[in-house]
Amino acid sequence: MITQRTKKRKKNFKKVFLAASPHDPALIQFKRKYQLDKVIKNGKDEFTQMLLLNEWTHQQFKSFGRPTWITQNADEILELARAGHTFYCAHFAIVYTVAATALGWLARLVSLRLADFPIKHSNHNVVEIWSHQYQKWIMLDPTPNCYIAKEDDLIPLNCYEIGIEWFKKQNKRLCFVLGVKRQVYPLNKLPVILAHYPGFGQLAIRVTELDKYACLAYIPTNRLLGDF
Repeated sequence: MITQRTKKRKKNFKKVFLAASPHDPALIQFKRKYQLDKVIKNGKDEFTQMLLLNEWTHQQFKSFGRPTWITQNADEILELARAGHTFYCAHFAIVYTVAATALGWLARLVSLRLADFPIKHSNHNVVEIWSHQYQKWIMLDPTPNCYIAKEDDLIPLNCYEIGIEWFKKQNKRLCFVLGVKRQVYPLNKLPVILAHYPGFGQLAIRVTELDKYACLAYIPTNRLLGDF
Protein backbone atom coordinates (compact mmCIF):
# COMPACT_ATOMS: atom_id res chain seq x y z
CA MET A 1 0.00 0.00 0.00
CA ILE A 2 1.41 3.40 -1.03
CA THR A 3 0.85 5.96 1.73
CA GLN A 4 0.46 9.73 1.34
CA ARG A 5 3.83 10.14 3.06
CA THR A 6 5.45 7.90 0.46
CA LYS A 7 3.83 9.86 -2.38
CA LYS A 8 5.14 13.14 -0.92
CA ARG A 9 8.66 11.74 -0.59
CA LYS A 10 8.65 10.53 -4.19
CA LYS A 11 7.37 13.89 -5.42
CA ASN A 12 10.12 15.77 -3.55
CA PHE A 13 12.73 13.30 -4.82
CA LYS A 14 11.74 13.94 -8.44
CA LYS A 15 12.41 17.67 -7.96
CA VAL A 16 16.12 17.12 -7.32
CA PHE A 17 16.86 13.91 -9.25
CA LEU A 18 17.59 13.82 -12.99
CA ALA A 19 15.91 10.53 -13.87
CA ALA A 20 16.15 8.55 -17.07
CA SER A 21 12.96 7.10 -18.50
CA PRO A 22 12.83 3.33 -19.09
CA HIS A 23 11.16 4.26 -22.39
CA ASP A 24 14.30 6.02 -23.59
CA PRO A 25 15.42 4.33 -26.85
CA ALA A 26 18.97 3.94 -25.50
CA LEU A 27 17.71 2.09 -22.42
CA ILE A 28 15.39 -0.09 -24.49
CA GLN A 29 18.35 -1.02 -26.68
CA PHE A 30 20.49 -1.69 -23.58
CA LYS A 31 17.82 -4.01 -22.15
CA ARG A 32 17.55 -5.96 -25.40
CA LYS A 33 21.30 -6.13 -25.97
CA TYR A 34 21.93 -7.71 -22.58
CA GLN A 35 18.63 -9.68 -22.46
CA LEU A 36 17.77 -8.30 -19.06
CA ASP A 37 14.24 -9.71 -19.09
CA LYS A 38 15.79 -13.19 -19.17
CA VAL A 39 18.15 -12.27 -16.34
CA ILE A 40 15.28 -11.69 -13.91
CA LYS A 41 12.58 -13.98 -15.34
CA ASN A 42 12.98 -16.68 -12.66
CA GLY A 43 12.52 -14.26 -9.78
CA LYS A 44 9.45 -15.24 -7.78
CA ASP A 45 9.02 -11.68 -6.44
CA GLU A 46 10.42 -8.21 -7.01
CA PHE A 47 13.25 -8.49 -4.50
CA THR A 48 14.43 -11.82 -5.90
CA GLN A 49 14.46 -10.25 -9.35
CA MET A 50 16.61 -7.41 -7.99
CA LEU A 51 18.99 -9.97 -6.48
CA LEU A 52 19.21 -11.80 -9.82
CA LEU A 53 20.18 -8.54 -11.49
CA ASN A 54 22.73 -7.88 -8.74
CA GLU A 55 24.30 -11.29 -9.33
CA TRP A 56 24.30 -10.78 -13.11
CA THR A 57 26.07 -7.43 -12.71
CA HIS A 58 28.68 -8.98 -10.43
CA GLN A 59 29.36 -11.73 -12.96
CA GLN A 60 30.03 -9.30 -15.83
CA PHE A 61 33.35 -8.26 -14.29
CA LYS A 62 36.13 -10.83 -14.51
CA SER A 63 38.78 -8.43 -13.20
CA PHE A 64 38.83 -5.86 -10.42
CA GLY A 65 41.24 -3.03 -9.74
CA ARG A 66 42.38 0.40 -10.87
CA PRO A 67 40.37 1.29 -14.00
CA THR A 68 42.29 0.80 -17.22
CA TRP A 69 39.78 2.92 -19.15
CA ILE A 70 38.01 6.12 -18.11
CA THR A 71 34.27 6.00 -18.74
CA GLN A 72 30.99 6.33 -16.84
CA ASN A 73 28.90 4.89 -19.66
CA ALA A 74 27.34 1.57 -18.58
CA ASP A 75 27.38 0.05 -22.07
CA GLU A 76 31.03 0.98 -22.61
CA ILE A 77 31.93 -0.42 -19.19
CA LEU A 78 30.39 -3.79 -20.03
CA GLU A 79 32.06 -3.94 -23.44
CA LEU A 80 35.44 -3.03 -21.97
CA ALA A 81 35.06 -5.43 -19.03
CA ARG A 82 34.45 -8.26 -21.48
CA ALA A 83 37.59 -7.19 -23.35
CA GLY A 84 39.64 -7.63 -20.17
CA HIS A 85 39.76 -4.11 -18.73
CA THR A 86 39.62 -3.66 -14.97
CA PHE A 87 37.17 -1.46 -13.09
CA TYR A 88 36.29 -0.38 -9.56
CA CYS A 89 33.12 -0.62 -7.47
CA ALA A 90 31.75 2.60 -8.96
CA HIS A 91 31.55 0.92 -12.36
CA PHE A 92 29.73 -2.10 -10.93
CA ALA A 93 27.23 0.33 -9.43
CA ILE A 94 26.83 2.26 -12.69
CA VAL A 95 26.01 -0.92 -14.61
CA TYR A 96 23.47 -2.06 -12.04
CA THR A 97 21.80 1.35 -11.93
CA VAL A 98 21.37 1.49 -15.70
CA ALA A 99 20.18 -2.12 -15.93
CA ALA A 100 17.65 -1.56 -13.15
CA THR A 101 16.42 1.63 -14.81
CA ALA A 102 16.02 -0.18 -18.12
CA LEU A 103 13.81 -2.71 -16.34
CA GLY A 104 11.59 0.04 -14.96
CA TRP A 105 12.95 0.36 -11.43
CA LEU A 106 14.13 3.61 -9.86
CA ALA A 107 17.77 3.27 -8.84
CA ARG A 108 20.49 5.67 -7.73
CA LEU A 109 24.21 5.63 -7.03
CA VAL A 110 25.51 6.22 -3.52
CA SER A 111 29.11 7.02 -2.62
CA LEU A 112 30.20 5.91 0.85
CA ARG A 113 32.95 7.48 2.91
CA LEU A 114 34.69 6.96 6.23
CA ALA A 115 34.19 9.78 8.70
CA ASP A 116 37.87 10.79 8.67
CA PHE A 117 38.48 10.38 4.93
CA PRO A 118 39.09 13.37 2.57
CA ILE A 119 35.73 14.82 1.59
CA LYS A 120 36.46 14.83 -2.16
CA HIS A 121 36.89 11.06 -2.28
CA SER A 122 34.82 7.97 -1.53
CA ASN A 123 35.74 4.59 -0.08
CA HIS A 124 33.06 2.54 -1.79
CA ASN A 125 30.11 2.85 -4.17
CA VAL A 126 26.79 1.00 -3.98
CA VAL A 127 23.26 1.25 -5.34
CA GLU A 128 19.95 2.11 -3.72
CA ILE A 129 16.82 0.97 -5.49
CA TRP A 130 13.20 1.77 -4.67
CA SER A 131 11.44 -1.41 -3.52
CA HIS A 132 7.68 -1.57 -3.94
CA GLN A 133 7.82 -4.85 -2.04
CA TYR A 134 9.30 -3.21 1.08
CA GLN A 135 8.01 0.34 0.40
CA LYS A 136 11.41 1.95 0.90
CA TRP A 137 14.85 2.36 -0.61
CA ILE A 138 17.11 -0.66 -0.19
CA MET A 139 20.86 -1.01 -0.69
CA LEU A 140 22.36 -3.53 -3.08
CA ASP A 141 26.10 -3.93 -3.61
CA PRO A 142 26.97 -5.62 -6.92
CA THR A 143 30.73 -5.63 -6.25
CA PRO A 144 30.55 -8.45 -3.65
CA ASN A 145 26.99 -9.40 -4.77
CA CYS A 146 25.36 -8.74 -1.42
CA TYR A 147 23.03 -6.68 0.72
CA ILE A 148 23.02 -5.83 4.43
CA ALA A 149 20.27 -6.71 6.91
CA LYS A 150 19.57 -7.48 10.55
CA GLU A 151 19.92 -11.14 11.46
CA ASP A 152 16.45 -11.35 13.00
CA ASP A 153 14.49 -10.59 9.81
CA LEU A 154 16.96 -10.37 6.85
CA ILE A 155 14.97 -7.46 5.39
CA PRO A 156 17.35 -5.38 3.24
CA LEU A 157 18.39 -2.05 4.73
CA ASN A 158 19.17 1.19 2.91
CA CYS A 159 22.38 3.16 3.41
CA TYR A 160 20.93 5.52 6.02
CA GLU A 161 19.45 2.63 8.01
CA ILE A 162 22.78 0.80 7.93
CA GLY A 163 24.55 3.88 9.28
CA ILE A 164 22.01 4.31 12.07
CA GLU A 165 22.19 0.65 13.09
CA TRP A 166 25.99 0.63 13.12
CA PHE A 167 26.93 4.03 14.53
CA LYS A 168 23.96 5.05 16.68
CA LYS A 169 22.54 1.73 17.85
CA GLN A 170 25.86 -0.16 17.68
CA ASN A 171 23.92 -3.15 16.43
CA LYS A 172 26.18 -6.22 16.33
CA ARG A 173 23.35 -8.27 14.78
CA LEU A 174 23.89 -6.85 11.33
CA CYS A 175 24.85 -9.32 8.64
CA PHE A 176 25.90 -9.52 5.01
CA VAL A 177 23.66 -11.60 2.76
CA LEU A 178 25.38 -12.90 -0.37
CA GLY A 179 23.86 -13.79 -3.72
CA VAL A 180 20.49 -15.03 -4.86
CA LYS A 181 20.88 -18.00 -2.50
CA ARG A 182 21.05 -15.46 0.36
CA GLN A 183 23.96 -16.93 2.26
CA VAL A 184 24.04 -15.17 5.63
CA TYR A 185 27.33 -14.03 7.12
CA PRO A 186 27.03 -12.57 10.64
CA LEU A 187 29.73 -10.16 11.72
CA ASN A 188 31.46 -12.82 13.79
CA LYS A 189 31.92 -14.93 10.63
CA LEU A 190 33.80 -12.21 8.76
CA PRO A 191 35.99 -11.74 6.83
CA VAL A 192 34.67 -13.55 3.77
CA ILE A 193 37.23 -13.84 0.98
CA LEU A 194 35.38 -13.51 -2.33
CA ALA A 195 38.15 -13.67 -4.91
CA HIS A 196 41.77 -12.86 -5.66
CA TYR A 197 42.47 -10.50 -8.54
CA PRO A 198 45.95 -10.09 -10.08
CA GLY A 199 47.28 -6.59 -9.50
CA PHE A 200 44.73 -5.91 -6.76
CA GLY A 201 44.79 -8.76 -4.29
CA GLN A 202 41.94 -10.15 -2.22
CA LEU A 203 38.40 -8.86 -2.59
CA ALA A 204 36.82 -9.51 0.78
CA ILE A 205 33.97 -8.46 3.05
CA ARG A 206 35.22 -7.30 6.44
CA VAL A 207 33.50 -5.77 9.45
CA THR A 208 35.20 -2.49 8.59
CA GLU A 209 32.96 -2.25 5.50
CA LEU A 210 30.25 -0.91 7.81
CA ASP A 211 32.46 2.02 8.83
CA LYS A 212 32.15 3.33 5.26
CA TYR A 213 28.49 4.20 5.92
CA ALA A 214 29.51 7.19 8.05
CA CYS A 215 29.06 9.67 5.18
CA LEU A 216 26.66 9.24 2.26
CA ALA A 217 26.69 11.11 -1.05
CA TYR A 218 23.71 10.55 -3.33
CA ILE A 219 24.46 11.04 -7.04
CA PRO A 220 21.47 13.04 -8.39
CA THR A 221 21.01 11.22 -11.71
CA ASN A 222 20.73 7.75 -13.21
CA ARG A 223 21.39 8.92 -16.77
CA LEU A 224 24.52 6.87 -17.28
CA LEU A 225 24.52 6.01 -20.95
CA GLY A 226 26.52 8.93 -22.24
CA ASP A 227 24.90 12.16 -20.98
CA PHE A 228 26.13 11.94 -17.35
